[in-house]
Amino acid sequence: VNRSARYAKGIGIEDLSDYDYESTAKKVKCTCLAILGEAYASFFDMIGYEGNKRFNQACAKLEEVTTETMVGPTSSLNLINQEPEKFAAICQEFLKAKQL
Repeated sequence: VNRSARYAKGIGIEDLSDYDYESTAKKVKCTCLAILGEAYASFFDMIGYEGNKRFNQACAKLEEVTTETMVGPTSSLNLINQEPEKFAAICQEFLKAKQL
């Protein structure tokens, strides 16, 4: 949904630079799954926002984290919408492996 349509529906996107991720991450006491979109991270690397580095830094703040990487052109910011089956399969495998 484009910006004007989002705003019309009352949907906003939080500025992540203002979000206190570290305090929130410290409160997480369960195993986590972090999925990196290769195209997403590479794009943010290319424009100077250090997508891969920030993903790794965020994961390092969690006590127990499993990371997976989705690859290919659909591994962009909208990877959940573009590859819902692949995303769900990664989640299901994680849950099975952790016996959750």
